Amino acid sequence: GMIAMPAVRVRPARSHVCSSRSRVSHSGFNVSGFGNVSGFYSRHSRGDLVSGKIASSASSSASSSSSSPLTRESLGDDDQDQTQQSSSNPSPSPYTDDADERILRWTARIGGVAAIGAAGALATEGRKLKSERVATAQATGKAPPTVKEYYANTALGRLAPPLLVLQTVLLVGSIVGGSIASRRRVRLEKLVHSVKELNKELRTNNAASQVVKQDESNQNAYAALASAEVDAAVAAQDDEDAILGLAEAQRKRVEAAEQLRSTLERSLQQPAAAHPTERVDDGVNSVADARRKLRAAMERAGECLSAGEPAAALESYETAMSLAATLGSRRASVATARGAARALTELGQHNTALKRLLMAADLSAGGDGTCALVGKGPPMDFTHDDLAGEVGDAFAEVGELESAGLWYDASLRAMRSIDLDD
Repeated sequence: GMIAMPAVRVRPARSHVCSSRSRVSHSGFNVSGFGNVSGFYSRHSRGDLVSGKIASSASSSASSSSSSPLTRESLGDDDQDQTQQSSSNPSPSPYTDDADERILRWTARIGGVAAIGAAGALATEGRKLKSERVATAQATGKAPPTVKEYYANTALGRLAPPLLVLQTVLLVGSIVGGSIASRRRVRLEKLVHSVKELNKELRTNNAASQVVKQDESNQNAYAALASAEVDAAVAAQDDEDAILGLAEAQRKRVEAAEQLRSTLERSLQQPAAAHPTERVDDGVNSVADARRKLRAAMERAGECLSAGEPAAALESYETAMSLAATLGSRRASVATARGAARALTELGQHNTALKRLLMAADLSAGGDGTCALVGKGPPMDFTHDDLAGEVGDAFAEVGELESAGLWYDASLRAMRSIDLDD
């Protein structure tokens, strides 16, 4: 009974050694202009990262960000596209393992292995001693020596107490290291969830501010027009004929504008309204036909996403991506790739969604859309803050938290540059 005890006590070390697999690293995540967020980034396995909170957050984020129809301005020629040139790769990642955490992980691993080895050696020696005692008793006909006597006459027996103490110390170290790693992983998951929510809120505020600025510019334009007309009417208020002439001129301007709008709408319905002799798809469609089909596919995909049908939306986005590539419109290609990524995220295909977002980021940075940014991180002058945030969320979903942190940093840099420009 005394010999088998070490082999029994070592069993808890296995579970704690397994728990020490969590590779947690600690580094600062600086959010300049929006407060300081201190957290942890590491290269978790997919199972360690995607907890219930993060999975639910990703699902709600994907369902709430349905794609809107592509406007005619976004389908314009490439001379209206605003692209950037990729700069050199950023400096090495600051999200690296700290020395103390590496010591914790290796202490837990070595402790578990040493404890298992010591218990196995003691158990083996105990069985050997027991068999020798039985053989000695049978050969000599005398009573076999006690276990204490055998231990006192063997080297391993004399080392048994120190080995038991060492096994206990290593086992405690394994338990403590695994517990610390587990708690830090929980804090990491909470931090990732908070950063994703912050990123989502910032993108929403950015879109709202753009709408407000557009409304203000429209109101200013209307106010300027009304002021000009009032000034003209006041200047001619003593002359009734001048006032009547002003009203008539205003009516004619309205009629001319309506007539022009009707003419443009009818021209867009014609098969070759734009570039009558230019055709794409090996002459199958005209440029105008391709643009109309692209716009229709984007509208249909947005409706499918709003209706909770990501599979149908993905099919429409794939069609739109093919048409955008045929037209050579970089802006349309970026919009369709991002829409396809949203549909893929709702379908649970996070790796494919990440590839689509990286293709969109490459196109936005002036690349050719061949996912040249895979494994390199964002360019230092990347100014598409909302797209960088989406790429960061996608990296977080697949467990690559180091890359996610780099893209989150790029998103915040872009936001700060926009604020400074304003």
